[in-house]
Amino acid sequence: MPFNGAGMFVRLRNWVEDATAGIKIRADYHDIEDDNFATGISQCIAKDGQSTVTNNIPMNSKRIVALSDPVDPQDSATKAYADTKLPLTGDSTITGNLTVTGTLGVTGTMGAAGYKTRTGLPGPSGTSFFNFNYTGGVLNAWVDNTNLGALATQAFANTAASNAAAPKVNRSGDTITGGLTVNGELVAVQNYLRFQFSGSSGYIQWQGGSSYNVGGNTLWHTGNLNPIQNAQLVQVGDHSPTIGTAVSEPHSGSVLTGVSGFGTGPLSGAVSGGRWRQLQLLTPGGWYAVSFVG
Repeated sequence: MPFNGAGMFVRLRNWVEDATAGIKIRADYHDIEDDNFATGISQCIAKDGQSTVTNNIPMNSKRIVALSDPVDPQDSATKAYADTKLPLTGDSTITGNLTVTGTLGVTGTMGAAGYKTRTGLPGPSGTSFFNFNYTGGVLNAWVDNTNLGALATQAFANTAASNAAAPKVNRSGDTITGGLTVNGELVAVQNYLRFQFSGSSGYIQWQGGSSYNVGGNTLWHTGNLNPIQNAQLVQVGDHSPTIGTAVSEPHSGSVLTGVSGFGTGPLSGAVSGGRWRQLQLLTPGGWYAVSFVG
C-alpha cells in the first residue's frame, strides 16, 4: 500500500538498512519497490486530465486558482462569474436591463427611488420604453413619458387611506355617488332590483315569466295582455243619488252608463240614476279590469 490513508507515501524497502544488514541488491526487491511507486503514482491526479477523481478532495481551506469561467452546468464557478449574478439574499444593484419571461414575484422591498427604463415595449406614440419611479413606498409608472399613476397592490387598494384618496366600489356593498354607465348587461344575482330596501315601495321584483312586482303590487304591461282574447263591460253598481248631491265615482276605473234624469221644472235634466260599469279584458291569465291613470 503506497499511501497510508493520511496522504503519506510509504516505501517498502530501505536500501541503506539492507546494506548494513548485509542484504545484497536483488532484482525481485527492486520490482516490488518499483511496483509500489507505480501504484502510488497511479493514485495521483494527472495534470493532462487522464485520471478520474474517485472521491471528494478536502482542500483544507485552500483555493483552486486560475480557473476558467464555467461552460457546462456542472462546471465550477469562478469569482468573476459569480460576481455577475444576483445573490439570492438580495441587497444588490442591477446595473443593466432585467428581462423577465415568466412571473416576477416580489416578497420584500422593491428597489430604491429613481427611474427604471425597459425598452421594447411600444408606447402610445410609437416609442418603446416603460419607466418606473419608486418613491415613498409607491411604484409609479410612465409609458412614453405619460404618467399612468401609481401601481396599487391589493393590500394598498384595500386600505382606508387608499379608498379616501381614490374611492373604489367595495365588492361587499357600497354607494355610488355619481352616474354608473354599464355597456354590457347588468345581471342581478337575486330576483329583485332594489332602490332602497326589500319590502319597501322602492324595488321591482321579478316573479317569473313576464310578471313583476312593484312594492307588493303586480306590474302589468303589454306582455301580460298579449294576446287580448276578449273584452266586456261588467256591472259593478247602480247610481241613485239624493236630489241635489254631486255624482261621485264609487268604483275605481268605472264609467256611468244608462243615465236617467228628472222630469220637468227646475230639476229637469238632473241625473237621478244610472249604472256603473267597468271594462274588462280577457287574457291567457284571466279577466282583468281596466283601471284609470292619475
